[in-house]
Amino acid sequence: GNDCNTGTLDTDDDCANHGTASMSELTANNNLGDIDRGVSGIPVDSWKIFTCNTLSTLAVIRGFQQAILAEDRVIVAQLQASPCDENSALASAADGAFGAGAVVVAANGNYGPGAGTVPCPANARKALGVGAADSYSLALQDYSGRGPTPDGRTKPDVLGPTNVWAASNTGPTDMQQFGGTSAATPNVAGAVGLMRN
Repeated sequence: GNDCNTGTLDTDDDCANHGTASMSELTANNNLGDIDRGVSGIPVDSWKIFTCNTLSTLAVIRGFQQAILAEDRVIVAQLQASPCDENSALASAADGAFGAGAVVVAANGNYGPGAGTVPCPANARKALGVGAADSYSLALQDYSGRGPTPDGRTKPDVLGPTNVWAASNTGPTDMQQFGGTSAATPNVAGAVGLMRN
């Protein structure tokens, strides 16, 4: 029931532990100690919008709509659609979610370091675009997408830590190294959730 795609998808975390790692950063318990707990303890709704290699724009839009219907006030958008500008259907869906009362925290993507490399929906006018900074050196990562957006706005809006330890779906106490703007985004989203609460 949590599949926003129209086709049949495996509902497991079948994309390199991406979902499991992300959620552990956002809201994991402290069973493995405080150093490995999530940023917040907020409940999470999850909608599968793509397979590892295929993103469905319609599924993303449905995901935003379902999150609003569930009254989610922080939406974590860990996807990078490109090419796609701030007037696209994906960016408009993110802006619409903001208009409905949600904060959209979106990965700035891994297409850097060139200028104008921010994908949708991070380039939306009302989305909080998250770039990646190494959790050890604090350096902005070369791959992290950068602005300006086609209409001249600066991105990322904020940096989050990447190259972190996160949960793995291989076992109940297994951990993995997790990187990219996908690792940075749930850390920022957890902080946003705490601020909203």
